[in-house]
Amino acid sequence: MKFYLTVLFATISFASVLGQQESFNDADTLIKRISEATTDTARILLRCKLSEAYRGNKPDTAFILATEALSKSTAIGFKKGEIHALIVLCVLYREKGDLPYALELGLKALKKSDSI
Repeated sequence: MKFYLTVLFATISFASVLGQQESFNDADTLIKRISEATTDTARILLRCKLSEAYRGNKPDTAFILATEALSKSTAIGFKKGEIHALIVLCVLYREKGDLPYALELGLKALKKSDSI
C-alpha cells in the first residue's frame, strides 16, 4: 500500500512540473506573436499570456510584463486587458505570499468584470 501511495505522489508531483514546463516552452512562440501583433490590444493580451508562462521560472519578468499590460490597458481604456492583467497580478502576488494585496487585486478585477 505504501508503494502505491509513493508512486501516486511521485506521479502527481511530476505532472505538475511538466505542466509548468509546457507553459514556459510557449514563451518563445508568445514573444514572436507579440512582435507580429498589429494592435495594442493584441499585444496587451499576449503580454498577459507571456507573464503567465514566465510565472514559475521568471517571476520578476512576469511581474514586469503584467504591470506593463495593466498600465497600457488603463491608458487606452481596454477593460478586458485590465481585467486579465489584474488577474495575473493577483496570482503572482498570491504566489509571492502577499495575500491581502492579491485579494485586493482579485476583487478589483471582479468589480471591473461586473461593469462589462
